Amino acid sequence: MGLSLVCAIHCLLMPLVLLLATFIGGVDTLTHPIFEWVIMPIAIVIAGIVIYKDFSKHAQLSPFVLLMIGIGVLAVSYIAHIHVLSAIGALFIAGAQLINWRLHKRYGHCGHAH
Repeated sequence: MGLSLVCAIHCLLMPLVLLLATFIGGVDTLTHPIFEWVIMPIAIVIAGIVIYKDFSKHAQLSPFVLLMIGIGVLAVSYIAHIHVLSAIGALFIAGAQLINWRLHKRYGHCGHAH
C-alpha cells in the first residue's frame, strides 16, 4: 500500500474520528486547537513530500493543485473558524493523495504509463 493511499485514508477518517471523539467525551486533547495546529502542518508537509516525490515520475499537476486548494480551504477554516471547511479541505487533500496514488501505480518507477 502506497504512502499516498495511507495519507488519503487518514485524511478521510481523521475528521470522523475527531467528530466521534467529541461525542464520546474525555478526549479534550484530540479536540484542543493546539492539537490541530501541531498535527496539521506535519500532515501537510508529509502530503507535499509524497506528491513532490511522485511528480518526477508522472509529471501531472492535478495532485499538487488539489493539495494547494485543500491547504487554502484549511487556512480559511482556521482563520474564519468555520469547522465544516476543515472537512472539505481534508477531502481535497485526500483527493490529491488518491489521484497521486493512482498515477504512481500507473507510471510506477520507470516514468511511463503501463
